Amino acid sequence: MSSLLSAPRRRRRAALAALLSIVAVPLAAASTADAADACDPAQACLIVKVVSTSDGKATTLETRYFNASDIQDWGDGLVTAPPYVTRGQSGKESERPRPAAALPLRTLLASPAFTQDPDTNVTFSESNGTPAPTVLDKPDFRDPAAATDPKDPYPFDDGLQPSLYVTGAGQIGYVRPLRGEDDVNSTDQFRVEPGSSATLTIHTTGKLLQPVAHASSTSVDTKTSVSFSTTYAVKPGTRILTWRWSFGDGETRHSAQEKPTHRYTTKGTYPVFVEVRSANGSYGRSAPIEMKVAKPPKPPKTSGGGGAGGGGGTGGGGYIPPYIPAPSKIDNPPSVDNPPTSDLPTTPVDDGLQEVEGFVLAGAGAEQGDSIPGTQAQPQPTKASELSTSRKISGAVIGGLAVILLLGLGAEIETRWASTRLAHLRRRT
Repeated sequence: MSSLLSAPRRRRRAALAALLSIVAVPLAAASTADAADACDPAQACLIVKVVSTSDGKATTLETRYFNASDIQDWGDGLVTAPPYVTRGQSGKESERPRPAAALPLRTLLASPAFTQDPDTNVTFSESNGTPAPTVLDKPDFRDPAAATDPKDPYPFDDGLQPSLYVTGAGQIGYVRPLRGEDDVNSTDQFRVEPGSSATLTIHTTGKLLQPVAHASSTSVDTKTSVSFSTTYAVKPGTRILTWRWSFGDGETRHSAQEKPTHRYTTKGTYPVFVEVRSANGSYGRSAPIEMKVAKPPKPPKTSGGGGAGGGGGTGGGGYIPPYIPAPSKIDNPPSVDNPPTSDLPTTPVDDGLQEVEGFVLAGAGAEQGDSIPGTQAQPQPTKASELSTSRKISGAVIGGLAVILLLGLGAEIETRWASTRLAHLRRRT
């Protein structure tokens, strides 16, 4: 390091570096361990760990602490005013961050603080303790000046490198450059506040996986559970040990469950991604998928009662039976050619029709003058009691008329006899 360390420490580091060229590796490990410092609680701090994983067990090879002041005063190796561009999920770009200087991760790993060579030992990296962990593959640590093969170009635009920087507020920032026109790098950036720390883990085993998250549906409501699953663009090679799902609503699930289900309780838009880890330390984080959650649909309104007017088809009337038979007992429903028989139920049913002067109203859509089946006049049957009374009255009337006729006839005969008799007496007189 240069101005990162005080003059006595720089002289001691130079002496140790000279010894490294002639002494054994254990002495080199001791010298780098002696250079490690703890985080300053008043500053933002980045903890860098170098680990190796076998059979699911990670072994930490080195741990180093870098305060904001260490990065700001690094000296040689800082890139002045790098032109970073940030692109979000919507595709909108902004020219930020714009730090005065940035420290590439390759420069940090190549410093005497570490014994691991980024060109040979580093396989991939990941950050922990941040809302959106960022990952880098082995080619991302290459020297841009040495990437001259057109078949294997440097992965980042404009030769920029993933770097650390310090803001005016004393934060430690991390930025990953764009990889192309369609790349999104807003989720691969973070800042560490003063008094806080983040961890950057450098792996020397395994590889960076490319998991792809899937959802049973990306448009759901708050009453619907969503099923999630994972596929891989790069085969893991060894079995996956854990899946860590982040559902975007503050809930995460870290377990051996590959296909979880989740139900959202509030409408909104949520980014969902999954992190996976295998037995040899291989790691991967999927690109986020967007979940759109709405309120459940309102149930359809139902009207009470059957409404005005009867049902039925579009045709005119037709024969409408005065009684409705039980469907389970009638093989052939009544029609004009097959009127109801005496087998039909005798309980009347209110079918909504009215009797008007001996007519049954049916076929309301018929024109005037049409003959509507079932609407002709029907004589009403006379009850037996009414018939008996009528006959008695008729007999009495006829009897009375006969008496009056006989009386009148007798009076007429008597009058004619009296008149003849009186005429005979007058002649004699």
